[in-house]
Amino acid sequence: MSMLRGAELQAAVFIKQYINESKKRCFTYRGLRAWWSRNRKYQGSEWHTVERAVRKLAESGYLRRVRRGRRVVFCPTARLRFEWNELEKIVVRGYRHG
Repeated sequence: MSMLRGAELQAAVFIKQYINESKKRCFTYRGLRAWWSRNRKYQGSEWHTVERAVRKLAESGYLRRVRRGRRVVFCPTARLRFEWNELEKIVVRGYRHG
C-alpha cells in the first residue's frame, strides 16, 4: 500500500509521467513546470501545490536533490520507485477487478 497521500501522491504521479515522456532520469522545477503547463489535464491543480509537494518528497527521501552549478536537479530514489511500483499494482488490480 502506498504511503503517499494527497498533493505528494499527485506530484509523484506527475513526476513519473514527466520522466516517462521526457526519457530523463532527473528533473528541474523549470522542466517539470513547462511540462505541467503543456498538459491541459492537470489544469485543475495549482503549480505552487506541486512545487511544495516536490519539496516535501525531497525532505521525505523520495527525491534526491543534486546541485549542478546553480541549478538544483531532483532525482527519484529507490523509495519513490517502490511507491510507483505499488501504485501500478493498485491500478492494474483495479482495472482487472473493477
